[in-house]
Amino acid sequence: MNALNRAEYFRDRLAVTADAYRGIDQARCQALFAQFRGDNTWQVSALSVLRIWGLLNESKLTSEPGLAYIGKKSRERWQERIQPRLRTWNNSQYQFARSIFFR
Repeated sequence: MNALNRAEYFRDRLAVTADAYRGIDQARCQALFAQFRGDNTWQVSALSVLRIWGLLNESKLTSEPGLAYIGKKSRERWQERIQPRLRTWNNSQYQFARSIFFR
């Protein structure tokens, strides 16, 4: 699968995920989070990673000083993975991705 196909696959998957998030029951979520707090457990970092996709066109993200602590090979792989999105996504697609994770 080439980079452009991966970007299209991710975009389609993101749309399906967005539909799922729109159907979330807030009361059940609040109860679950209360249980997490009570059990002293944490959510997995996948949500933090996924929310980044909506911010790829933000220079604040891509010029983050903390990136200096990430190895050169990792930064290069990351740049390679995000380039198709940077070239093909328009502003409404970034806004859509942001709307899923930022409320």
